Amino acid sequence: MPNVELSGLYQVAANPIDKFSLLSLISSAYEKKIEIVRDENLIIDRSLDPSKFQAATGYVAPSWAELIDYMYRTR
Repeated sequence: MPNVELSGLYQVAANPIDKFSLLSLISSAYEKKIEIVRDENLIIDRSLDPSKFQAATGYVAPSWAELIDYMYRTR
């Protein structure tokens, strides 16, 4: 349902997760037997900050494990 009181740009996101952990969760959910190699040399934080949206709406995104499980079940 639209909320006319919200305006501007909001980031809707789950808790921050690094790429290695995300890929590991996905490979586990899809039962892939692959080696994922962590790269400690390159560190870039591209995290989204959902605090503004959470404060305005009370919405808290599901965990990454829940999101990946849903993605797997609805493929």
